[in-house]
Amino acid sequence: MKRCNNCGFQNADGSRFCENCGQPLAAGQADGAGKKAPEYAPAPGKKEPKKGKGGLIALIVIGVVALVAAAVTVGFFLFREKLLATFQNLFPQGQVQELLEDPTKQEDTQEEPGQEDPDQGQQDPAPEAGTGEDTQPEENPQPAGYADVDMNGVDNAYIEVRGILSGQGRDMCLELMKPSSAAVDRNGEILRKDGLTELPLAGGNEGSEGAEVLIKGKLLTDEAGGLYLEVVKMDVLKAAAVPADDPSRIHRYEVIKADVNWQEAYEDCLRRGGYLARINSEEEFAAVLETIAAADMQSVHFFLGGLRKEDGQEYYWVDENGALMEPVLNPGGTDWAASHWMENEPSFTSEDDIEMYLNLVYYKENWVLNDVPADITKYYAGRIGYIVEYEN
Repeated sequence: MKRCNNCGFQNADGSRFCENCGQPLAAGQADGAGKKAPEYAPAPGKKEPKKGKGGLIALIVIGVVALVAAAVTVGFFLFREKLLATFQNLFPQGQVQELLEDPTKQEDTQEEPGQEDPDQGQQDPAPEAGTGEDTQPEENPQPAGYADVDMNGVDNAYIEVRGILSGQGRDMCLELMKPSSAAVDRNGEILRKDGLTELPLAGGNEGSEGAEVLIKGKLLTDEAGGLYLEVVKMDVLKAAAVPADDPSRIHRYEVIKADVNWQEAYEDCLRRGGYLARINSEEEFAAVLETIAAADMQSVHFFLGGLRKEDGQEYYWVDENGALMEPVLNPGGTDWAASHWMENEPSFTSEDDIEMYLNLVYYKENWVLNDVPADITKYYAGRIGYIVEYEN
């Protein structure tokens, strides 16, 4: 063995250069038998080489490259199968393989300008006699399903329909926003209607005529084969406009505090361009109470425009000419006022006074109606008032 004088590495006897550091070996240089190799340190600035890791890294790199190549190959074949399936749906059978083998074989399917279809103008041969085929075309075929109808009474448990209410009570209808078509299964048979402009309503028909509503309900048929809508829920989208002469219309109100009798209050309202207030609905009643609350007059006894005949017991509103107006306002009647009287009223008399006029008073935390004499100053002086109603 030849020992390198530079790094001390043991080289084969025939080596001319050190296999470790590359330095030339002296001719005839060799270690004697039994001599101990001297300890050595690497040359300054040089690191002792690491052994065995270079081959491992190379194997790892080769393995990764092989895996990537395999994944790409598998992905290509999978994509090719999907591509073939797609083309087979787009082109006639057998043409896909021809296109893959030679794309130049694809035929131009577009006709040249002016070129006529050789089959154009030719009619299908008439069916032979005795085949049983109908030679007459079907006129106005009806669709078999519900796909093209606006309202479907089978596929949906409920339908939603928007429109304007017309009529009253049991005769109320829903006028559709636009002509529509509907279909419903009637005893296993499809009943279809086109060009519907309205649907009769059944059920809770408590909406106001002229209101725009959204109805959820069931589309049904009657014995005559007509369609109607059974109302389950009705939402008011836009309230009906109230005509100016409608008694329930909410107007403008003014509260006046003054120790006057009923006749003086009635005449003063006319001079102001209004009239002594007539309340015809819960909504109007709420508007009057808001006016009183805004004026902070909760302790005032207000005259209203209502009275009865001296020889009768029915109370009515009175118009600007002094004429009595229907309906009757007494408890037990059908008017709004029937449920807003003070308990045990009207009494018609009190302490020998004849009570003929209608009064609004705050009693037991509620505003209630009461009948009173024309002059109540001996009872409520300083707390008397009246309400003027204006229509504009």
